[in-house]
Amino acid sequence: MALRDRLDTLYLCWLAKPQGDRQLFKSLCRQPARRIVELGMVSHDRTLRLLRLAKRLSGDAELHYTGIDLFDARPETAPRLTLKETHRVLSNQGATIRLVPGDIAGGLARSANQLGGTQLLIVSSEIDEATAERMWSFVPRMLDASSHVWVGSLQAGEWQYEQ
Repeated sequence: MALRDRLDTLYLCWLAKPQGDRQLFKSLCRQPARRIVELGMVSHDRTLRLLRLAKRLSGDAELHYTGIDLFDARPETAPRLTLKETHRVLSNQGATIRLVPGDIAGGLARSANQLGGTQLLIVSSEIDEATAERMWSFVPRMLDASSHVWVGSLQAGEWQYEQ
């Protein structure tokens, strides 16, 4: 790894803002993932940094990213992430990008069978209990023994993640 890549990796793991994202970056450094699924995207910036780090750590291996989000149907209070813009921003990162529009439980119902072997699952969405019950029934078929699952919650305006 070149010096610039090492410095960028150190920055992401120890100095990046928001602070909650550092946990995700450190996890990716400890166990590089080639298959990443994000349920409820937080921002283009965070996803771009995650993909760049994953690509750097996985070397020549093919990288797959799936994002399930409301996209254009997001409420007015949520940051605006359109499906078209998100695909445009993420598609040139050297990874196979798959974006699934819709609510999380519905998106997982439609795509869980194609997401087998997921190595890193990030749940960044505030979900209600009924949706969580429906959603978690699809998760086991996506994961294996070495998979990492990070669940985020919004605390004091910043995302914090727990494994």
